[in-house]
Amino acid sequence: MDANVEAEDINSFDEFKINVFAVIDKLTSKMNRRFSDRNKKTMRYYYCIDALTPTSENFLNQDIIAEFAREYSSMMIVDFLPAEINNFRQIC
Repeated sequence: MDANVEAEDINSFDEFKINVFAVIDKLTSKMNRRFSDRNKKTMRYYYCIDALTPTSENFLNQDIIAEFAREYSSMMIVDFLPAEINNFRQIC
């Protein structure tokens, strides 16, 4: 009778391990999808847009806006950013 109990324990433990690894695999896949390079880049854009929001503590942060501008424009525009930001601050 003890041999049957041990066999059941081993089988249930093996099933437990299989289920645990299946859950870990699903979580890993979901995390990889959520935090893919494309999604990380999108999240970074939201951070950059925050620097263009007047109520944000990062409002008109030159470094953040320059990073955002590099993604969408030429370096020539990024070179003029400090002067443009300064002009905008004087207007506000």
